[in-house]
Amino acid sequence: MTNRDQKINDLQEKVKKWHARYKNENMKTSRLLDKISQIEGNHDVVRQLEIQNTKLQAEVNSLKRQIRQNKRSV
Repeated sequence: MTNRDQKINDLQEKVKKWHARYKNENMKTSRLLDKISQIEGNHDVVRQLEIQNTKLQAEVNSLKRQIRQNKRSV
């Protein structure tokens, strides 16, 4: 092979490696984006559960208050 052919082959190998690396990075990025979207979805669920928990805790406190008042009045 001539020097020119060798350089062409070297460049072709570099291009193949670059494409493989790009493909792998692209796959990693898409997996991370999927995980982020799942986390954001979970965040909404967690937020709703926190709100529901707060409401239930307020209801429990109200019932405890009523029990104390009923004990005092008896």
